[in-house]
Amino acid sequence: TPLKIPIKMAPSYYDYGRKEREIFDIGYNVLGKCKIDLSTLISLAEKWNMNNKNNNIITQVLIGGLLPGFLLTASGTFDCEKHSMAPRVRCEYINDCVSLNLDTNFKALKPIIDASAIAVYNGLMGIFFVRYNTSKQVLQFGQIGLSYKAKQFEK
Repeated sequence: TPLKIPIKMAPSYYDYGRKEREIFDIGYNVLGKCKIDLSTLISLAEKWNMNNKNNNIITQVLIGGLLPGFLLTASGTFDCEKHSMAPRVRCEYINDCVSLNLDTNFKALKPIIDASAIAVYNGLMGIFFVRYNTSKQVLQFGQIGLSYKAKQFEK
């Protein structure tokens, strides 16, 4: 019997030596010779939108990695013309069976809370969504759903 040796695909030219090149392409430049890459659990992003329609500054802080599947996002939008600010807080937890979301949108310091949950178990899926307006102290919108996916209909 002939000896069969598994054949590995050769890397593309772009991938060849990429890890070595990334030392000088990613991270913080120190004296033009060496770069330092720092990884933290907090990410800060800022986006400026200065077109004729709306002059907005959006700042976003992401905190992830504290717990597996947990993500906390705090963002704020500042309208330069109206001098108004709209903060927003999001909390999200996802694993194999459950997805939980909480989204709080502050309009004139009167938050609107959106909460949703999806649970999956053996082809059975339950969905729940609710919106609560704290200024009016009323439940504005609620939705419940239940579905089943049989194995004979799966691809």
